[in-house]
Amino acid sequence: IAANLTGQPVDLEVCIRNVDKPALSYATIMDRREHLIEAMYNKPWAGTLLFTSTPTFAQKTVAFPKSTFVVGWDTFSRICDPKYGSVEEAVNLFNRHKVKFIVFDRLINGQSARLMTQRLIHPEIMAISNIIDPEVMPAVEMSSSQLRKAKS
Repeated sequence: IAANLTGQPVDLEVCIRNVDKPALSYATIMDRREHLIEAMYNKPWAGTLLFTSTPTFAQKTVAFPKSTFVVGWDTFSRICDPKYGSVEEAVNLFNRHKVKFIVFDRLINGQSARLMTQRLIHPEIMAISNIIDPEVMPAVEMSSSQLRKAKS
């Protein structure tokens, strides 16, 4: 869906220093690399697999200007959490570096994350975001962590 919307291949980024979790071990990085290369192989949407050390979207914005970040609503709603830095600074970076977001809804305990947290999103961040309608892609209750566990 993201590749169709942007007309560009989708690069996958794995941050080895997630802001909310311990840093990934070498073994974990190699395991994720193997699984993602396999998942991306010969897919028309697939771009580059990137491993970074950019845990916040403010940092990702500086590293990847003019990007469109594809996120689940749960991640999207955390962009405005003061725990991750100044929202105003992030908004300024997003605008200066011309980034955008494509956002897919997530279910959390059977409830739409979008409906639970939409009021928390800064209006300027909403303005640079393409919120995917549930009719295009229904919300799911599965995180990337759950997907990895299911494949193990």
